[in-house]
Amino acid sequence: MPRYRPRTSTLPFGSVTANSETRLRTSTAVPELTPELGSFEDRYRALIESTRDAVLVVDRNSGRFVEVNAAAADLFGRTPHAFLNSSLPELFAPASSGADRELLSELLASSRVSRSRLQFVREDSLPFYGDLTAANFQAGGQHLCLLSIRDITQQVRRERDLGLAHESLREARAQLVHSSKLAAIGELAAGVAHEISNPAAFVSVYLSEVCREMARAERAIENLKAKYCDDFAAILALSELEHGGRSFAEVGEMLRDSLDGVQRITSTVKELRAFARIERDDTEVVDINEIVKTACKVCHTQIRYRARLEESLKATRTIVASRSRLIQVVTNLLTNAAQAIEEAAPGQHRIRVATEATEDCLLVTVEDSGRGIDPETRAKIFQPFFTTKSRDVGTGLGLALCANIVRDHLGEISVQSKPGGPTVFEVRLPFNNGLVPGWAETSRPPRNKVGSRKKLLIIDDEVQLLRAYQRSLSRYHDIEIAEGGAKGLGRILQGGNFDLIVCDLMMPDVDGVDIHTAVTEKAPELISRLVFSSGGVFTRRVQEFLRATESIQLQKPLEIGAIEEALSVLKVER
Repeated sequence: MPRYRPRTSTLPFGSVTANSETRLRTSTAVPELTPELGSFEDRYRALIESTRDAVLVVDRNSGRFVEVNAAAADLFGRTPHAFLNSSLPELFAPASSGADRELLSELLASSRVSRSRLQFVREDSLPFYGDLTAANFQAGGQHLCLLSIRDITQQVRRERDLGLAHESLREARAQLVHSSKLAAIGELAAGVAHEISNPAAFVSVYLSEVCREMARAERAIENLKAKYCDDFAAILALSELEHGGRSFAEVGEMLRDSLDGVQRITSTVKELRAFARIERDDTEVVDINEIVKTACKVCHTQIRYRARLEESLKATRTIVASRSRLIQVVTNLLTNAAQAIEEAAPGQHRIRVATEATEDCLLVTVEDSGRGIDPETRAKIFQPFFTTKSRDVGTGLGLALCANIVRDHLGEISVQSKPGGPTVFEVRLPFNNGLVPGWAETSRPPRNKVGSRKKLLIIDDEVQLLRAYQRSLSRYHDIEIAEGGAKGLGRILQGGNFDLIVCDLMMPDVDGVDIHTAVTEKAPELISRLVFSSGGVFTRRVQEFLRATESIQLQKPLEIGAIEEALSVLKVER
């Protein structure tokens, strides 16, 4: 087999000479060939130049280039002279730092190496991606490396775009799954709320009545002590009655705490129902400081073994809001703060809750010195069903409920934290939220003075609740009760001439919608006196009825303040 040798080089195609005129040869600088070698080198160079991949030859000892093809010059945006004055490391982008050293190290152990998705850089500093194949060879006593680089930038971009689209689709699917779960929870919670609301309502009514009776008894004893102040035996008997057990103040506090507990149970179910946007709770003018104090009392037991509680309540303005829902927000934030601190050294940790009124909003902050939250968790913390707690501790709905409630008040909730703490939750509630006070202010004393006695008919399917209403409201008005919609409708059609008819919306057989239809047809003179009560509306039929009518709806349990406001709005006079 004949031997072919270029006159100026021992390299397989072109060369760099060692004199001052050293230059890098490409297809535009073909070496002078002997007649017998010309056909071979022409074919070899044509092969190298015809490939679309960049081909480069590197001196392994110096790391400098000795040969490139036109595709390499185009891909890297460099002239042959620029390649001559550069070395292998300069081809790699900062993101692939050290790739050249790794490549040469691998080539020492293997004569051929392939690397994928390396990041290179052009002369104009623009990065691109490429697949690289490298092979060792020797020529003319030199240790050389042949590099072949294929540009895959468009492929990487397409895959990245496809990945982003896939991630977006995955998130959309997750949102759909969340939405379906929330809708299911909303429907379930609405049904549960209806079942809970009746027993919770009459327990709440009775607790309120006992509180009033306790206050009345305390006043009566004080009056008797003043009246019989000179009667030693009477004073002794009254003192024994007063101090024989727990004090009136302590019993009153126990009753009020029990009442708050019942209201918290019903409030929790209402918040779950709010996910499905079934209905909105009634709103009222609230004092945010009073709301925070109530929440602190609820969470006192959880906090006392973990940290000291500090309060800084500086808000001086009221806001129209849902009192029970805001209590739920602050309670959840305080509970989370307590759970972020281990039960070990309460004296070393603190939980601080503060309120402040700015020009346009109320600001509530809850800060704890607990373990903090990492960025990844912080990004998901308000998502429904996301929780870092075990299944027997957390549901992943607490902070999602908080965010939902704050949004309903046109507010914002945010968190600032880092691993190791501290963690600060901030709630901003704008004064201009579009809300107006609602009908039922069940937890507040009546604002209007009770007027003359009126005749009321209350229709409900829960007999214990009816008895509670009759006992609590009969001191103010003449109360008649009817168990179930059928009996209630019959009593209306008998011509009772009632000043106010309060009818439960959700009842078996004959419900509030049926009664409204029948009264409209058969006793239209009483339709303006018909209002509804509800502890949870979850059927489409009743929801559509409420949207189509302008009837007053009172929340359970009925309180005298709500009754008086309804009578006032209807302008009932006798």
